[in-house]
Amino acid sequence: MSRPIVMSPGVKDFVLTGTIRPPPPPPDPAEAIRKAAEQARREAVAETEARLRAEFAGERQQEQKRWALFEKRLDDLLKSMEKQIADQLIGVSIGVAATILRNEMPNKTMIEEVIRETLAPISDLQGVKVRLNPVDAARLIASRNGSADAPSMYDRLEIVADPSLTPGDVMMESRNGYFDARIKERLTLLEERLRLRYRNQHADPTGN
Repeated sequence: MSRPIVMSPGVKDFVLTGTIRPPPPPPDPAEAIRKAAEQARREAVAETEARLRAEFAGERQQEQKRWALFEKRLDDLLKSMEKQIADQLIGVSIGVAATILRNEMPNKTMIEEVIRETLAPISDLQGVKVRLNPVDAARLIASRNGSADAPSMYDRLEIVADPSLTPGDVMMESRNGYFDARIKERLTLLEERLRLRYRNQHADPTGN
């Protein structure tokens, strides 16, 4: 049984045509260098893009953490200031009311209960200015406008962009004149309520 004869392309051409196929030309060194350089460039670009994406993601994460801490700090400051305003206002009012009604209602606890109820609408952050760095101010306003869950306290504030402050700084101030005007009106109502409470508690059940 005969076995097939395997011939190289050059020998096959010689057998069939009587001519020898010339060998392929050697690779061009310049072309090889160009391809290697292009491959290196692509790898460098891909590596740089990956590094920049990682750096950007890290910076964005750090910025989100910084903003979350800033918002928490601002919320804590606002709540603290709101409590201070309420405590100071009610404390002063208790003294005023106790002096006015010294001979009618000596029970301080009773007085304080009525005072807190009467002064609640003005013992808050209404009229308070919050000064922030312009970048923080713009971001706070944008974030609160776009959130349906924005704390109600922000509705009572005036956000002021102050270029003299650095990012993260917070300054708050209240307009005392605004509070004073409302306090006078409320104290008049307070006196009426205290007197009414006193009369109701000391009224003769028989109606005599």
